[in-house]
Amino acid sequence: MKLLLAVAMCLGVATAARESSLAVLEDLKKLQPAYKNLLDYTVNLVANAKINTSAVIVDFHNGIIQTKGEFLHQAIEVETTALFQLDSQDPTVEAECLSELRVMIATEMSMRGRDFTNCIIEIDDNLNKKIEEIYAKLQQNEAGWAKFSFYDSFAGENIFNKPEQISAKLQAKLQELSNIPGGLAELLARYVDEFRGDLFEVNQHYERCLLSSHELHVTGKNLVMDYLVRTCKGIVVKQDEKVSRSNLV
Repeated sequence: MKLLLAVAMCLGVATAARESSLAVLEDLKKLQPAYKNLLDYTVNLVANAKINTSAVIVDFHNGIIQTKGEFLHQAIEVETTALFQLDSQDPTVEAECLSELRVMIATEMSMRGRDFTNCIIEIDDNLNKKIEEIYAKLQQNEAGWAKFSFYDSFAGENIFNKPEQISAKLQAKLQELSNIPGGLAELLARYVDEFRGDLFEVNQHYERCLLSSHELHVTGKNLVMDYLVRTCKGIVVKQDEKVSRSNLV
């Protein structure tokens, strides 16, 4: 009996002596709710930023569609105007000469179509690059807090020799987790605004690309008109004159 009591007393003393070591586990457990709150906070902020980013991308695509449509109609109008001139010529104008001008007009439209393709492919590459950049920034902020380390508090320490030092480090970690990262919402909002600005520049580049093509197209049409008058010996007809002619027939 005395032996059992002695063993129990020794175990009690040993356990009491290791209370500080066991307290380290409790300190570690206390970190978890704060860690989860921080993760939930950052994940929600990043998710909201991603939603805003998606809205920016959709607005960009709508803008591109509108711009493309405007220039597409302009190209058709240039072609229609040129063909109207050829169709309005007097029957005495050499048909073969007019036919060659029609080939020129068709060639101009074909080149314009190539430009449309080149311009849209170029912005597609730029868009994908910018999307990769913004999502990398957002992911970095989310993953950065997810990788928050508790266990480096044990580095260089011994849980049995000096557990108080580990506990002190863990408590400092708890304080750090309890301080919600200030300015994170503003930082993510700035990323989205910068992304919006980047896509605006991409859109502007697309417009300049199409505008340059449009100017070449107009130059080509004017060249056709010059050939019509100078080489084919035709005339430039106003649309209302064509209508008047039709009424007389």
